Amino acid sequence: MTLFLGGGGDIEDSVRIDKEFFNYIDEKSKILYIATACDFTTYENCFKWFYSLVTKYVSLSEENIIMLSDEEKIPELSEFKAIYIGGGNTYKLLNYICKTGLKDKIVEFLDKGGLIFGGSAGAIIFGTTIETVAEERENYPDNLSISYVKKYAIRCHYQKEEDNLYQNLSKSLKQDILAIPEDGGIIIDKDDIKKIIGDVILFSANQKQILRLNNAEI
Repeated sequence: MTLFLGGGGDIEDSVRIDKEFFNYIDEKSKILYIATACDFTTYENCFKWFYSLVTKYVSLSEENIIMLSDEEKIPELSEFKAIYIGGGNTYKLLNYICKTGLKDKIVEFLDKGGLIFGGSAGAIIFGTTIETVAEERENYPDNLSISYVKKYAIRCHYQKEEDNLYQNLSKSLKQDILAIPEDGGIIIDKDDIKKIIGDVILFSANQKQILRLNNAEI
């Protein structure tokens, strides 16, 4: 399995980790794009955004991209070379993944060697908790993350000016937090952190340090 966790942001912000992901994709690949974190009124624009991202790196026809929004039937995941989970409201995304049974299927897909990219909300759901973005809760009941990264909670769009926020979150949640900037990311392969892109920050107790391969575990 290979799991890409990106910090979010615009297409130009996430170039380095996007390049890594799309190295695995060719013009015959079939991608499942899970867009349900977006507001339902913007699904059409979400697809346009994602297609512009894909075609920046590979010549892929629109027919090779299946987008999941709220109403679609869940396809067989084994049909896809990769799954891309986009950003938006993390609680909305997790609620959808839980109520449709996708949660266990995503874990199975990874365990069988699948390729997944999670950006922003799509990255946060793989940490120990999504309470790092409690401001997004609204009325969604599910907050039990996929927890594929068992050691850390995750928060994206990191900026240095927010250090106090992250430090306080780490203390209140009693969790180490990986803060991923928009130009950064983490690549996990076979249960190990294979590559760290940009300055991903690890907040733990009263400590702040840049995540390095020699101090990284999942």
